[in-house]
Amino acid sequence: MKSVLLGVDFLNLEGQMKFLEINTDVYIPNVSFNSFDFESLETYLTTNSFSKFRVIFKVEHVASEFISKLESICESNNITFEKV
Repeated sequence: MKSVLLGVDFLNLEGQMKFLEINTDVYIPNVSFNSFDFESLETYLTTNSFSKFRVIFKVEHVASEFISKLESICESNNITFEKV
């Protein structure tokens, strides 16, 4: 099974959420990685018997803590983790 994590941008206009874009080149700074639902990701990976998780990212755009957390989840579930 293959999956892609996406960033989805919305704009709040007078209480109405307007869809802007879907993007795979996601900026995840230190302050926002804690809002990511790691528990749901871990459940998804284990329920669907993932054996490998590859994350493609730009070091300057993604908090190192975010990558470390992903790696930790993979290690604890015997999933090969690959950083690109």
